[in-house]
Amino acid sequence: MSANQCLVHPWIKDMAKDRKGELKSRVKIRRRINKIRWWKAVDAINAINYMMRRTSLHSAISGTRPSVAHKGPSLPPITG
Repeated sequence: MSANQCLVHPWIKDMAKDRKGELKSRVKIRRRINKIRWWKAVDAINAINYMMRRTSLHSAISGTRPSVAHKGPSLPPITG
């Protein structure tokens, strides 16, 4: 059997048709994954913007810059 005859064989033809469907579904899956990644990035940016607005609002109300670590009352130096 020659290569051309093999490509015309029904088994090979059916496999080629099935592969085209697989490639289409792979494209759909890839698009879906990219869309999910895009929305995750958008959500992250929205969260950052929300936190930035919240901290700037806090600093505008209290008149101080928000600190990351809470500082307790200062103690007098130990002399002795």
